[in-house]
Amino acid sequence: MKILDISQSQNMYKTPESQIGGEDKREDQKNIFEKMPEAEVVISEEGLAAWAEEIKKRTGNIGALTGWEDTSQYAVGAKNEVSFEHFMELGKIKKEIRSKSYKNGDSADIAMKSLLEAYEILYNKIMEQHKTGNREVNYSTGFRSVSLEEDLEALAEAYDQWLGHLDTYVLLQQRRYTWYLTPVPRGRKREIEEPKYYLGSKRKYNPKFMTEEYHEYRRNITVMMKQGREELLAALKTTKGENGLAAKVLTNLMNGSADFWVKTRELWPDEKHIVRE
Repeated sequence: MKILDISQSQNMYKTPESQIGGEDKREDQKNIFEKMPEAEVVISEEGLAAWAEEIKKRTGNIGALTGWEDTSQYAVGAKNEVSFEHFMELGKIKKEIRSKSYKNGDSADIAMKSLLEAYEILYNKIMEQHKTGNREVNYSTGFRSVSLEEDLEALAEAYDQWLGHLDTYVLLQQRRYTWYLTPVPRGRKREIEEPKYYLGSKRKYNPKFMTEEYHEYRRNITVMMKQGREELLAALKTTKGENGLAAKVLTNLMNGSADFWVKTRELWPDEKHIVRE
């Protein structure tokens, strides 16, 4: 398959040996790039088609920043329109819960509870919609029927997509507190010389938040969220219309891990956490 056809001779330049060293050398190196002629690039129709197919696979995959080996599962809308619908609705419900129940708090425990509570609400909504049979939908591809099984599979996929975003959210907080943790008093000499740049702020460099200990904390959040979903589904099958199960399930899991609360308070020290609620 022919994708690029570039003349190699156009891009090969050699600095004359007589001009090695000093100002002449730097000026000659500068002139090489300034005088470099444009290279002719020819892309075949087959190459363009291959490029278009690759672009389709790249649809806002934030999970790629988290270190997961297979990040394709977190691409928004990667598989079908049903999962994309649920992904968007989970985000909307999650935002409303965070605003009303947690006063727009910003911490791992709030993000986790908001997501599982949104999952519970949407799960119950789907079950209600299927009481009389398949759900009728109208997507960009046209009208179609969605079975209960397909809806629940798509909901699970959408939930996993949000777990990728949650993982990234915690990772970014780790990075933030690695570089900006402790303010240095005015006039005081920096205690650590490396790294040389501080992005204009007088703060210490503290690498502990990017160690394996804190990476394990972040990975355990994903494990906790998956276990929470399983326990929630089991509870929903044995109860009749009871609401608020997600918060109880996840609170029990959080309180069962002393390390979770220690590190959550370290990474979000200014937040009011939801211990034992």
